[in-house]
Amino acid sequence: MPNSKGMNQSSRAVVQCEVRQEFFDIARRSNAVRPRWLRGKDTALNSQVYFIGKAVKPKGWVQLLNLLATLPDTEAWSDFQLDAFGSGPDAKEILEMVEKMNNKCGRQIMTMSAGRNHSEKEFEQYKVLVNASTTEMLCTVTAEALAMGKRVVLPDHPSNAYFKANFDERCHFFKLQDSESFHNALKEALEQEGPVPLPAEAEARLSWESALERFYDAAQVHVLSGRLERPSEARGAKIAFELHSRFQTDTPAFSKLLKSATLNQEMEFKAPWSEGTTKELMQKLGVFAALQQKEDFDVVSQDPRADRELESQSSGPIPMSRKRGQ
Repeated sequence: MPNSKGMNQSSRAVVQCEVRQEFFDIARRSNAVRPRWLRGKDTALNSQVYFIGKAVKPKGWVQLLNLLATLPDTEAWSDFQLDAFGSGPDAKEILEMVEKMNNKCGRQIMTMSAGRNHSEKEFEQYKVLVNASTTEMLCTVTAEALAMGKRVVLPDHPSNAYFKANFDERCHFFKLQDSESFHNALKEALEQEGPVPLPAEAEARLSWESALERFYDAAQVHVLSGRLERPSEARGAKIAFELHSRFQTDTPAFSKLLKSATLNQEMEFKAPWSEGTTKELMQKLGVFAALQQKEDFDVVSQDPRADRELESQSSGPIPMSRKRGQ
């Protein structure tokens, strides 16, 4: 993506911070069935905190164990327990690490069970997600937990910058390698009411439409020097934006395909390659490819007629790909 930002941020990372509607529904259901006087006053710390993720050590498991091992052996933390869920190639080794930590601490601080679907009813009881991973941009599990109305405890790290900027009121951040900072963030999260549904404007930030807007922005070609002051003045920026935007807005089949793939949903797909707006857009892309062969990709023509070439020449056949080396 020409305008993507962050650490190894791919197109999927740009789009992926959206969740299925069922997670918002879970938040509303959880809030409705729990008596109001209990929502901020759970009696047992061992029924409130969890983590879910693939059982591979780079996904934050080692960091999580190291942090939990530093919890003070005091009455305030005596009932604390984190329930972890995950399956994967390192599951056996991680389980052994969990048991070793529990034995060393003299109490069961963490349990580990096989991985499950995050939308299962069992997860509705939890109030706080602790996710110590720093290897994923815009972690899907964190977004789903926020959609379910939960508090999340996260390391203050660039991988969580989106959550810090948009959900600071629901996130509790701690400094990496700082156990006291982790204790304070976890304590603060546990003291809050929850689960509580997000406000409508916060839900919108996790919607499919909001994710598409970030995708469009990342697709634009930003011109950093020369006489092109805005991305929209560059022909390459125009065609990049139009490709991504119109595939979504004018071709519902493509939009549904991308959405179903991103949200892991099944659907039937029939590509309308030779019909309507899809045919028109592909023809325009072909014309643009031909134009950029004979002039600078990002040069804006002084002749207003040249700026209409993409419109006026989009009725011909799509040029075939050139042979390698031509």
